Amino acid sequence: VSQSRYMGSVRVELTKGDGLMKDFRLGNPKGFSGDELLAIGNGTVNLDLKSITGPVIRIEKVDLSNVSILFEGKGKANNMTALKAQVNERASRPEKGKPEKETKIRIASLVMNDVKLDVRTSGIMKVGKLNLGTIRMNNLGGADGDTPSEIAAAISNEISSRATTAVLQNM
Repeated sequence: VSQSRYMGSVRVELTKGDGLMKDFRLGNPKGFSGDELLAIGNGTVNLDLKSITGPVIRIEKVDLSNVSILFEGKGKANNMTALKAQVNERASRPEKGKPEKETKIRIASLVMNDVKLDVRTSGIMKVGKLNLGTIRMNNLGGADGDTPSEIAAAISNEISSRATTAVLQNM
């Protein structure tokens, strides 16, 4: 996958189980513009410290703010569908040279605040910028946890679904 990634800063306080991040950006999938598909202004993570050595890392809350998503359409293709296909394909195949047993994660609460969607399509349809408000997801990974790839796929699928629905409602 030839997507760019950028993280401005990360601060983790292991003794408290808290983390802060600023300025995270994920580039578009191959075949689309060089613009960011996802940008997160800042975020906090709270995790259960006792779970770090266990079979499932339990993250109590992920709170993200100033989230920007780019929906870019080219003909019948769009960057959300391309990302979803890449993430789902990666989640379904084991990585070469790595042990089969991957760390499992459970996220009790994921909140994306102030989500803005920038819609760019070729042709005559112009949608522009849409406000998706707050996106909440609970119990990611279930009781037994999922691999990071499976968690990423679930989040990607939810964002893709919400973005696609918003675009179709505003055509």
